[in-house]
Amino acid sequence: MSRWIAAGLLFAIAGIAMFIFSTSSTPSAAPVPKTSKAAVVEQGEVYVRPAVVEPTAPAKKIVEDVVETPPGKLDPKSAEFIELIDDIIPRRLYGTVTDRCYNGNAPDHEKIKIGIRARSVSGMFMVTEAHVMKSNISDKQMEECILTAVKGASWPAEEMPDWEDEDELFIRLGSMTKYIEDFE
Repeated sequence: MSRWIAAGLLFAIAGIAMFIFSTSSTPSAAPVPKTSKAAVVEQGEVYVRPAVVEPTAPAKKIVEDVVETPPGKLDPKSAEFIELIDDIIPRRLYGTVTDRCYNGNAPDHEKIKIGIRARSVSGMFMVTEAHVMKSNISDKQMEECILTAVKGASWPAEEMPDWEDEDELFIRLGSMTKYIEDFE
């Protein structure tokens, strides 16, 4: 029995060796000389076809044009602009919601997450779109009031450049009380 195993093993090794050496050999056919498509030879004469030149697309710009921030407007890459977007505008939206919707008896644990599309054009900030992403508010009138208040939010913002972006606003009903003094 060991003879058959040895013979099978020898046969397998020989097969693998033949496979490796047969695939790595040089091509058997001689390389075909390349001919030019522009020249055709017939009975000793050369006819030249005109080359067709296809138009090329204009080169893409590698460096973007530097956009100057208008005077009196915040630079979108500045710390002041980022603070405005990340801190001041959400607080102002929270205050707007508090003014319009707070009724004093909402459970503290209820919250809502709203996806918004905010825009600033010609010195005016506005929320152009708003939709509920997640909510556990049991009072559907309160939820609708909050969504309507966010959708209708707008105010003058002379320092803002023309700008548009998407963001998320998270409102916890129990936290509305701290905005009552600020916006009465």
